[in-house]
Amino acid sequence: MKRFVDLWVNKIVNSYNMKHTCQAALITCEDFRLHQRKDGRNYVAEFINKLGIDCDLITRAGGVQDIVRPKNTGFLGSLLRDIEVSVKLHKVNTIFLLNHEDCGAYQDINFNSRQEELKQHKKDLRYTKKFY
Repeated sequence: MKRFVDLWVNKIVNSYNMKHTCQAALITCEDFRLHQRKDGRNYVAEFINKLGIDCDLITRAGGVQDIVRPKNTGFLGSLLRDIEVSVKLHKVNTIFLLNHEDCGAYQDINFNSRQEELKQHKKDLRYTKKFY
């Protein structure tokens, strides 16, 4: 699979004059509550605007959960592939991680309190930061 991705990325990079690059990628949850909403709010876009840079957007149910507790190896592999494409295609050199409260992908963990949930998110984010 890695060989296929490398060939695919090289084919794309070599077939275009790649003038569109960005500094960062953002890994976040796919939850609609974070993205374009019918009330006009888009928390992810607001976060990126505050950064003041262009970002590739990588969305997964549970954000970093596919790194910390992947349901199967395909989930982790898919996320790593997306990161690799961002790095190779857009020359990304920074990865931002964004999780959120009340995430459905975390429902397997029965939190007893909001504090317990936030503690788990912080732990997962720290682990993911070390992963890279």
